[in-house]
Order: sequence, then C-alpha cells, then structure tokens
Amino acid sequence: MDIDDSALVRRAALEDDRAAFSQLVRLHQSGLRNFMGRLTRGNHSLAGELANDAFVKAWLALKRHNLDSSFRSWLYSIAYRTFLDHCRRNRRTMEQIDEQTPAEHEGGRSAGAALDYEAAMKLLEPDEVALVDLHYKKGLSHAELAEALNMPLGSVKTKMRAVLQHLSARFKETVS
Repeated sequence: MDIDDSALVRRAALEDDRAAFSQLVRLHQSGLRNFMGRLTRGNHSLAGELANDAFVKAWLALKRHNLDSSFRSWLYSIAYRTFLDHCRRNRRTMEQIDEQTPAEHEGGRSAGAALDYEAAMKLLEPDEVALVDLHYKKGLSHAELAEALNMPLGSVKTKMRAVLQHLSARFKETVS
C-alpha cells in the first residue's frame, strides 16, 4: 500500500473518517479519471460519471477492504468492474463510443513517426487498455494487475505479452 494511502485508508475504514476518504479521492481522482477516459475512448463526461460511481462504491465497501493490501489496485479493480457493468447495461452507449474511434489509426504522420500513447490505446479492446494503462501509466505490478482485474497472474503476463506484440506489429505497419 502506498505510504500516503495506508494511514488514510485505516482512518477512513476504521473510524468512518470522511475527511480521510476525501483525501484519498483527491490523491487518486486524476489518475482514475484518466484511466476511465481511456476505457471510454475519450468520453470525458462518461469517464467522470464512472469514476465518481467507483469512488462511491469504494466508500461503501471500504470496511470490507483488506487493509494490508493495496488500496490503489483495489480502487482500480472497482473502477474496471464499474466500467464493465456500464458496458453490459448500456450496449448502445458503448457502440456509439466505438463508432467515434476508427478501427485503423489515421493521421498524416511521417513514416518514421511513432504512434502516441492515446492512439495506441484506441487500437486496443477495453480489457487490453486496462491492462496496459494500469501497468505503464499507474505503475501496478503484474501481481497487482492480477488482483485488480481478477485474473490469474499467468494470464496477466500472457495477455500483456500478446498486447505488446499486437502494438509492435501495428507500429511496424505504421513506420513501413
């Protein structure tokens, strides 16, 4: 657990300290909204709504959180499940989001230019975006990813390798 998080999580969970939880929200709000923004393919309104839902769910479930495990990976796990629940309930909304994002990378880049991170994330499925974003942007270890995404550790490593190979192939197509 992050040093700053540990004391705040304990105060919020054990003492019902709303101010401590508010500090946790402030610490993680930007990162969580960015993560949700990538999952929703840049729909910032929806990302904000889903991030807020995740924080509410975290507050309501905080007493059940294992205080010795990472609050951050637990929070991202809640956020990812919130996104998946939204997708199941709102198929039409997600189809509209996918329509906004072209399947092929577009842009007038020179042959030697690399795909930027945001464009690369648009090439991936939501579960792949979650995996890559949580690892490379949020710094979660493979073990934390397994916990956050409710996947076996071996599956996390295998899927990560496959995603990186896919992006590498796309990058090679772009520069050649």
